[in-house]
Amino acid sequence: MIRLAPAGTSDILGVLPNGKFIALEAKVGNNKATLKQLEFLAKVIRNGGHGIVFYSLKELKDYWKGGWKSLDKRVTSYETHIAITKILSDKAKEK
Repeated sequence: MIRLAPAGTSDILGVLPNGKFIALEAKVGNNKATLKQLEFLAKVIRNGGHGIVFYSLKELKDYWKGGWKSLDKRVTSYETHIAITKILSDKAKEK
């Protein structure tokens, strides 16, 4: 297998018109983001970007309809928020 990006890198990466970096992790069914994927999203968010786990095209369209600017003020995925909060808390305890 040829790996083009480090393990955990989101499925879709981009830059929004406002210059913010965005990382989209696509999941289906009962699949959950891995720890490495959540760590990647946490790094994106810590550095001022947007990190989203989405489970359907409708969910992604809803984010789009809500306007990417609104992502600055809301949690984009409850699962991602909980996991990232735990990761950041654990990292802070390590220091």
